[in-house]
Amino acid sequence: MGYCLSVDGGGTKIIAVLFDHDWNCLAVGRSGPINPNFTRLKKVEANMEACIRECLKEHLHIKLETVYAAMPGPIDLLADVIGKYAHVGEMHAFSEGYMCLLAGIQRRRGIVALAGTGSGIFGVREEIQTHLGGWGSHLGDEGSGYDIGRQGMMAAIQSFEGRGPVTMLQELIMQRWQLKHMGDIISVIYGTSDTREVISSCSLLVSKAAMSGDEVAQGIFAAAGESLALQVCALMNRDAFDEQTWVMAAGSVWKGHPLMFTRFREVIWEKHPKTVAEMPLFEPVMGGVVHEAMGTGAGDPLDGPMLQWLKSAFEAFLYQPKDI
Repeated sequence: MGYCLSVDGGGTKIIAVLFDHDWNCLAVGRSGPINPNFTRLKKVEANMEACIRECLKEHLHIKLETVYAAMPGPIDLLADVIGKYAHVGEMHAFSEGYMCLLAGIQRRRGIVALAGTGSGIFGVREEIQTHLGGWGSHLGDEGSGYDIGRQGMMAAIQSFEGRGPVTMLQELIMQRWQLKHMGDIISVIYGTSDTREVISSCSLLVSKAAMSGDEVAQGIFAAAGESLALQVCALMNRDAFDEQTWVMAAGSVWKGHPLMFTRFREVIWEKHPKTVAEMPLFEPVMGGVVHEAMGTGAGDPLDGPMLQWLKSAFEAFLYQPKDI
C-alpha cells in the first residue's frame, strides 16, 4: 500500500495529513506557527517536529512515496524533520496559492484571495504563481485578521472617545483583556512581545460583534472583502487573466461574517461580471490529497464520485462543517 503526506504551514499553525492510495485519512499532526518572518527558526523547527511526530507516531519508518508541502518556512528543514520518522521518496514544494486552489475548488488554474493573519492574492496557472499584496502588517495585508483586528480596536477607541459610532467592540475588548479603563489597552498592545498576534486575535471579537448584529463590526468585514476584491481585480488586469477566471477565498478570516464574501463577490462582478467567485470546499492541507487524486485520472476539477469519497473520508477538513 502506498502512503503520502500533505503538509500545510503558515503564520498560525502547521498541519500534516497522512493518507493512502485508497484515499483514507490515516493520521493527522498539528502544531504552532512556522513562518520564519515572525517566529524564531528554533521554534519553527520545534513546531515542525511536534507536528510530524504526532502524525507519524503510529507509522514510524514507513515509506512515503510522495510528500506535498506548502509553507513560507524552509522546506529543506521540513524534509530533514520528516526524514527522522519516515523514508521519503519524492518531495514536492507547492506554492501557497496552488495548495489552496487545489483544496478549495479542485482546480489547477485560478486566483486565490488569502485572508489569514496576513493576506495576499495569488494568480495560479498550475504550478506557476504570481502574487499581489502580502506586504506584511506594517505595509499592507489589507483584509487580513491583523487588519480587521486593528480596525476593530480603532473603532472601539473612537466609540469610547465619542468621535465614532457606538459599538459593542469597546465592551468586548475590555472584557477580553479585563481592562478597568479603555486606556489600559495601550499597555496590552505595547507591553507584549507579539503585538501582531494580540491585534490579530481581536478579529475574533470583531466577528462576534458582527454576528451579533453590530453594524460597525459588519462594516469592517464588508470593507475587508472590498479591499481584497480590488486587489484581485488589479492582479487580473496586471497578469491578463481571462474574464471567466475562477476566484476563490481562502483562510479562516472569511468565516468571520458572510458580508465579507458577499461584498468581495459584488465588487469583482462589478468589474469582471463573468468571473466565478467561490468559497473553498476543503482546508488548504487537502491540496496534496486532491493533487494525488487528480493524478489517477479523476479530472480537473475532480469528478463527482471521487469528490464525494474525499468529502466523506476527510470530513474533518471541510472548510465549513456540515452543520453550518
